[in-house]
Amino acid sequence: CPRFISNFSVDLPRRFVLILHTLVEQPVTNHDKMCLYAGLQLAGLYLTCAYQRCLSISKSRTTINRPESSVFVRARLLISLGLHFLHHSNYLRKRTESLKQSTTTVPNADLLFRMAESALKCALSVLLEKAEKDRHLLDALQSGEVVAEVSMLAEVEASPWDFVLRRLAVNSALRAKAWYGLAFLYSVIGGDLNELINYCLCQALLSKPGTTEAGVSLAVRMFHLGRTQFASSLLAHFQAYDPDNYIVWLACAHLNTVTGIAGTQPCDGIKPWACSNNTVLNNLLQAACLGASVSVALHLTDNLFPLLIDAVSRPLYGESNTTPSDHSKESCTFLRLAMEIATEALNRALAYEPQNPRLWHNRGLLLQLAGLSAPAEFCLRKAYSLFAGHTSSAQSSLDLRLACSQCFLITCVR
Repeated sequence: CPRFISNFSVDLPRRFVLILHTLVEQPVTNHDKMCLYAGLQLAGLYLTCAYQRCLSISKSRTTINRPESSVFVRARLLISLGLHFLHHSNYLRKRTESLKQSTTTVPNADLLFRMAESALKCALSVLLEKAEKDRHLLDALQSGEVVAEVSMLAEVEASPWDFVLRRLAVNSALRAKAWYGLAFLYSVIGGDLNELINYCLCQALLSKPGTTEAGVSLAVRMFHLGRTQFASSLLAHFQAYDPDNYIVWLACAHLNTVTGIAGTQPCDGIKPWACSNNTVLNNLLQAACLGASVSVALHLTDNLFPLLIDAVSRPLYGESNTTPSDHSKESCTFLRLAMEIATEALNRALAYEPQNPRLWHNRGLLLQLAGLSAPAEFCLRKAYSLFAGHTSSAQSSLDLRLACSQCFLITCVR
């Protein structure tokens, strides 16, 4: 197992453990673990075997017309394979240097990208062909034309028309997923593929208008192309359509940050009680409450720290007397709640990236502000050790000096 992921392990699948121990004639234990890299390889093996098994199963007259028919099973497996190859290749590309230092045989990331593209395109081809046949079938049902498949459906379905509509809905959802997967793939590859990415996102929305991830991605891309009004309208639509999806709120925070919508300055400039009106911070808090994400946690703390510094520093300059007491209490309550949400967001983000020094650093600062010196010192020292292990650069040197000074200060305070 490569060194850089040896500290992250999960249990091996039970059946896989039984096979391994049977082959080497060893007793079965409950202590067998695998690293993330081995898990990716094993998942790819399972998906490939499942797809081969799907192709070998003969089609029966009674199952071919079901929504769970072999066509959809095949398409689902192709999409799963494509997305797996995509994430596997992206994982390898991000960790190329670490993998080169290991003795593990590493698959070619570019080859996995091509395999992902091929699997997703194959899934789209299968689904588009099936959708075309179903649309012809609807036309035949509407016109009363005698078609063999209509007779077959009539034998097993009370309403063949409704059944075909449900089958088309399943088809549309799968096509949207495949189109979005292709858009993600082309965005990871990079290069001059903007038009192709936009086309794939539009196709995903045309296939299923409620595809939130595709709609948000398209809105952000249109925003960076200067179409701010279109992006705002699209995000507003998905805020209403899918309000429980944290991606929508993260995108809104990004748009509001760049456009500089009113209320994004620390505590609205001179009114510390106006913190609750901070549009960007509210969007990020909403995103943090709805889902665990490293980017949400980092953006939330980056936007929260200036407000905390602003609120804490005002009494030092004798400004607390000018603040209405009710508004001051509202501001303090809001900031206290925001700190708790941000701390929890960092805790969840660390479960995904336990070796991210910025997450440890921000968590240490929040715990210190909350008066928890001992855990804060632990987090800051952890951040310092991780920063020290980074490749030397101007930014890493700055991060290291900052973490070092904060470790020193908290030691003096304690």
